[in-house]
Amino acid sequence: HSHSAPSSQRDAPPPASSPRARIRFATALPPRDMPRIKVLYFARAREVTGGLADETHDLPDDECHTDALRLALVAKHPGLESVLRTAVFAVNQEYSDGRVSLSERDEVAVIPPISGG
Repeated sequence: HSHSAPSSQRDAPPPASSPRARIRFATALPPRDMPRIKVLYFARAREVTGGLADETHDLPDDECHTDALRLALVAKHPGLESVLRTAVFAVNQEYSDGRVSLSERDEVAVIPPISGG
């Protein structure tokens, strides 16, 4: 005894095949136009984040730069505020001075000054 669907349902195209259905579906998704930045923590920065080696942050497109990232990091990890006063950022393995624009999948290392010696 077969339990197949009536022929009218089997032959209907899947709803996602119509362009209109795809558009409706796309607008129902949460916005994903915020670039995702990977942040790497070293030395004291790693200590004050509870031993985190790295994490990702989503920044709004219109605020996708190192100044905004700095604020986001302090908001998430208040202990970083004092570290970031003297730390430097390396964006994609290049030391950066001042405000640098960031893009999707950029990597930003937080490098505190090396203490001692």
